[in-house]
Amino acid sequence: MRRVLGVLFLLTLVAGGCVKLGNVGCSPDNSPQVHVFKAVPDSVGQGGQVMLSWEVSNASSVTIEPGIGVVELIGSKQLTVNAPTVFLLTATNRFGKTEKPFSVAVGISGGVIVDKPPVKGGVLDPSAAGGQVAVKPSIEFKATPSSISAGGTAELSWSVKYATSVSIDQGIGVVAAADKKIVTPTVTTVYTLTAKNNLEETRFPVTVTVSASGSMGGLLVPAVPTRSNELPQGQN
Repeated sequence: MRRVLGVLFLLTLVAGGCVKLGNVGCSPDNSPQVHVFKAVPDSVGQGGQVMLSWEVSNASSVTIEPGIGVVELIGSKQLTVNAPTVFLLTATNRFGKTEKPFSVAVGISGGVIVDKPPVKGGVLDPSAAGGQVAVKPSIEFKATPSSISAGGTAELSWSVKYATSVSIDQGIGVVAAADKKIVTPTVTTVYTLTAKNNLEETRFPVTVTVSASGSMGGLLVPAVPTRSNELPQGQN
């Protein structure tokens, strides 16, 4: 009778997708179990490498973000990190989901080590740290096209990370961290994006060159040189 009950209990576990084998066990609610998830070392300089390792049981799928994706239940991966990052392991099965974060602190020039980011997944969000971050603002800023004819338009687009405020001069003012704006300069114009946080202020300029419309023998008439690129002395 005891043997029959034991077999029935084992069949129940198998049907539920959870079997205890050796040291790998089952949670009371049959949800996935994360036994190991860590990075060694957990503090490095910018561009340093860490070894991320994990061991999961009772899961039908396991993913690690940011940027890693689907992985095996047990494994390791060497990664290069350039900013404070929280790696988030998510294990799922038909009974539920288990999440496990692990923070990696990244140093900056001068040997300062930042606190581990207080977010659940992805790269550090300055707002989640109360605006107190130890990473310089990162800026992507461009004009498309960078050269237009008089009366034409260009699109400014930008994406800024690790900043508590972002602004663009030439009358544009305070902007969102990532956005686009159409501009119609009448002369060659330099637009400068300024990103600030408690560490420093970073500026990034882009130039929209405006050429005069019209033709001379079928050739485009060049714009009048600006102060920064005046003709050499002796030329007319």
